[in-house]
Amino acid sequence: MKFLILGGGYAGLTIAHKLRRHLNDEITVISRSRVVRENTIFPLLLTDEVKIEDTEFDAKEALNKKRDRFCGSRGRADISRE
Repeated sequence: MKFLILGGGYAGLTIAHKLRRHLNDEITVISRSRVVRENTIFPLLLTDEVKIEDTEFDAKEALNKKRDRFCGSRGRADISRE
């Protein structure tokens, strides 16, 4: 089976992670940006304890480590095999 997840934010990446834990099927995530920000920590940005860069990670790198695909999209997405 193949799974296509639209949106690489917190919810989309959580679904991809949970599917990967239980299945060995093909998973592709399509998102406008590779950069994901951990928004639950945003209140700390009002202090000097955390910088915005500390809340970011690269979704494509994270998904590739788990054998999943990431497609960046600014309109039309090409999800064909490379």
